[in-house]
Amino acid sequence: MIEIASQRGDERARHDDYLAAIAAVTAEADGTVLAICDILEPGTRDLLPYLGYAGGVATLLTFPSCAAWLAAILSDAWQSGLAARRAAVRDAIVLAAGENGIPPLARAMLGTPRPATDFLTPHIDGTTPAEIAAALLAVYPDSGADPTRVQLETMVAFPGFRDRPVHYINRYAFGEGDDPAVKGPAAHDAYNEAALPAVRAHGGYPLLRAPVDHRIVSAIPWSRVESAETYGNFVTVARADDAHERLAATSPL
Repeated sequence: MIEIASQRGDERARHDDYLAAIAAVTAEADGTVLAICDILEPGTRDLLPYLGYAGGVATLLTFPSCAAWLAAILSDAWQSGLAARRAAVRDAIVLAAGENGIPPLARAMLGTPRPATDFLTPHIDGTTPAEIAAALLAVYPDSGADPTRVQLETMVAFPGFRDRPVHYINRYAFGEGDDPAVKGPAAHDAYNEAALPAVRAHGGYPLLRAPVDHRIVSAIPWSRVESAETYGNFVTVARADDAHERLAATSPL
């Protein structure tokens, strides 16, 4: 389950109560809280009209089965938190994803989190936020499904940019039809395979990779959701090929 919530400004404490309630129910159902984290900067497309998502909260929960998830939602403990959620959340996206492609054994092998100082960031050290944003825009055009210039500049100017741990959540809509520009899940799998070694080398590791089975609350029919966590820095360096090196931003959404 993935929930991306835009909060009412004065109701943070009540939303925390709701999150505490559902985290407890998740544990009782043999589920796992993958992440509960503040949203630094909203992502592209459907979140852009709602800039209030910045300052909201993203929540990722896993359950052993869909039946276990539904039983958790219907439990008295979960229901007891819904009044707080209704009071605290202005808007939300809620998705139910399928089986996680990142097995528990893989997470166990990743070890304990390490500080940002353990990972070199030569493309970032000694540069200004404007220079970093310009480098990122050479990789991510300022349009479509990529972050905008304003979003990138906001992210890299954020206090703690160089040493604050971060999660990022990506949602993908692969589309349908015969458009040759839409390569779909196979092309995205190839991208992931190429990017993962660089993400790992700079302290990032995957938490979740799954198809979206149910769009509970969302205007866009998302196809896949992925989430990763860094050990302690915002920016990773993407795979270097024979011609050039490219930067990849780890934005929260």
